[in-house]
Amino acid sequence: MFWTARKRRRRAGVAVAIIAALALTACASAGDRGGDDGGDAGASEFDPAGVLKYGDDFAAVGFITDPIDFRGHSRTRVWMDLIYDTMFYETPDGSLVPGLATEVEFPDASTFILTLRDDVLFQDGTPFNAEAVKYSWERFIGIGPENITNPALRALQSFEVLGELELRVNLASPVAGEYKNRLLMESLSGLGVVSPTAVAAADAAGEDFRDNPVGTGPYQFVEYVENQKVVLTKFEDYWNPDRQPVGGFEFIQTAAGSPRLAALAGGTIDMAGISATDIPAAEGRGLEVTALPTLYTMGIQFCSTRAPFDSLEARQAVVHALDPVEINELTFAGQGALTQLPVPPNSSHAVPGLVDRYEFDPELAEELLAEAGVSEGTTIRLGTDSREQVYIATAELIQSRLQEVGLNVEIEPYQNPLTLNETQPDIAVFRTTWPLHASFLPGTPLNFCGYDSAGFTDNFPITRSIDATEAETDAAYTAALQTLSDDLPTWWFYSLSEFQAHTDKVVANPGFTFQLSSFGQPDLTSFSMRK
Repeated sequence: MFWTARKRRRRAGVAVAIIAALALTACASAGDRGGDDGGDAGASEFDPAGVLKYGDDFAAVGFITDPIDFRGHSRTRVWMDLIYDTMFYETPDGSLVPGLATEVEFPDASTFILTLRDDVLFQDGTPFNAEAVKYSWERFIGIGPENITNPALRALQSFEVLGELELRVNLASPVAGEYKNRLLMESLSGLGVVSPTAVAAADAAGEDFRDNPVGTGPYQFVEYVENQKVVLTKFEDYWNPDRQPVGGFEFIQTAAGSPRLAALAGGTIDMAGISATDIPAAEGRGLEVTALPTLYTMGIQFCSTRAPFDSLEARQAVVHALDPVEINELTFAGQGALTQLPVPPNSSHAVPGLVDRYEFDPELAEELLAEAGVSEGTTIRLGTDSREQVYIATAELIQSRLQEVGLNVEIEPYQNPLTLNETQPDIAVFRTTWPLHASFLPGTPLNFCGYDSAGFTDNFPITRSIDATEAETDAAYTAALQTLSDDLPTWWFYSLSEFQAHTDKVVANPGFTFQLSSFGQPDLTSFSMRK
């Protein structure tokens, strides 16, 4: 069965204070969990001691258990949030409820104050408090700004413990809106809170904290068998048992494609992310497939400050040489939502007329290249992330189409988007989210060729402001997106969904299942196992 998770509603903003609730509305107790059959399954059908086996190719991106090691890949979220937990949770309707924090205040755009929950323990039995958060976040920023992708995280400056359960966070720039809108709902971004005692013990023993990570989440680390599996088990002293629907998780190393489908069909794993092209085969094997909407968009980024793409006509030529419909069909099985903006086409901020502004017109592309003085046979370096097939397939299709209009395209794979600053290709196949479009602000790490436009620079910060009215935010979105569409430092093909296939042993309740961040990974605490 194929179904799409409930659409995420627009969130106008988080209240200045988020007050604690005795129970999280985003989570149902194990006895209340309904299945895909509409919720008529009784509590006796579920196995609270069951172990959900999740397949993934984590060897392809490296095994990450320490929040300071996160480098912009979403796969690790599935276990990182389980180990470390988050300050707040987002429900499917876009509202927020307390997690490790019960309240947040924003005195100004460069400051926020957290009030922490008082009944939380680390998985080693030590207390969670403001000192632990301060320690963890100072440890994170200690890796250096050059290793932090998100500009809002780079803005973390200093931390003041105001009381045992109260922490003031000072930012170097007015980006508190990023924390209000997204970052306080994530642990994988670097904000996961580690046990200071566990880190000190590992250091004293000459060991690596990564090999035995300790957080505050509902499931604790048991073991990692290199390139085989990651094992988590239920943390018995976790403060909210309603977020522990199963006894544990095993993340099984499973290659994508046919091996993953075979493992699902054979019962080696219960659930796994699959590619859009695998959907028919998965359904043909009797598996259920769930689509998770994300904020990701797939597109290209130009080096717009260097020839040949310092010419707007040359950038327009590339855009007219590419057919988003074809790219969507051949690289994403037609499952993407077509958009030429870095926001989904159904977003309240999508600007009419810009979503499909540039038409596929190869003849016009050739004319524009000639007008820009780009001679036939000019070599173009095309960078693409080599970690996932969708990037490679996209790059190969772009290579083919640009060669048809007279450009010689050389594909240059990369594995870390931060290396684009060093390699500076002429074009990069890019997947990112609107929050990360701060990367088009001057001096940010993903602005690899120094694009700078007042139309974007002046307006983007307003979209993340804690003080802007809804009308001001809407106007700023429109102006910023108009600038990107006019200047074309970047151009987009479609917004993406994530696809999860699972057996009938796994029960997912669409009423509260997919608490999403921009990374689009599932919240595994919302899945139960049948006996």
